[in-house]
Amino acid sequence: IITAQINQKVVVYWRNQFFERLSYSSWSSISKLKHSDIQNALSIEIRKFGAISNQLIQLTGSSILIIIYLIISATLSLKLTLIALIPIGIIALINKPINKKTSLLGKSTVIGNKEIQSIILEQLSALKLVKSYQKEKQHLDEFRSTNEELESKTINFIKETQKTKVIFELFAAVFIAIYIYIAISVFKAEITELLLL
Repeated sequence: IITAQINQKVVVYWRNQFFERLSYSSWSSISKLKHSDIQNALSIEIRKFGAISNQLIQLTGSSILIIIYLIISATLSLKLTLIALIPIGIIALINKPINKKTSLLGKSTVIGNKEIQSIILEQLSALKLVKSYQKEKQHLDEFRSTNEELESKTINFIKETQKTKVIFELFAAVFIAIYIYIAISVFKAEITELLLL
């Protein structure tokens, strides 16, 4: 509930800030902007600020828990803690190029969403003109083309994010098995050493 309240406060604050700055801007600056871009910023883009604030809160909480776990783990067995950190570095290196590609696809999807919003507003505004010149087919073809292009970008973005998830899960399973084997070996060695003393 607290994160939802923070999320909403961030959204309301930035929406008010944006609209205030827009209201005090010169008309020449405002007239250069597309209405669809303004609408997109006030509705979708500012909501993303709220989502980002929510993610930052969760990241902070998770980071604190990870640090606590690492401290407890290091006090129990420094060797095993260091061994556990190696796979994390390997997975990060393997996912780096995929994450870059995902980032680029995400940016192109955002641009595609802006384009589709712009086209929707333009198409609705021009509907009377289209009807009067009987250009419905051309009107529909342009809309369908943009819509299909956006769908393709979105599907590619989802594929890449899923690829990252699958790679992470596969490597995590392999490294957990290796880690358990090493842990059993280390603890057997330590128990054997204690028994010999």
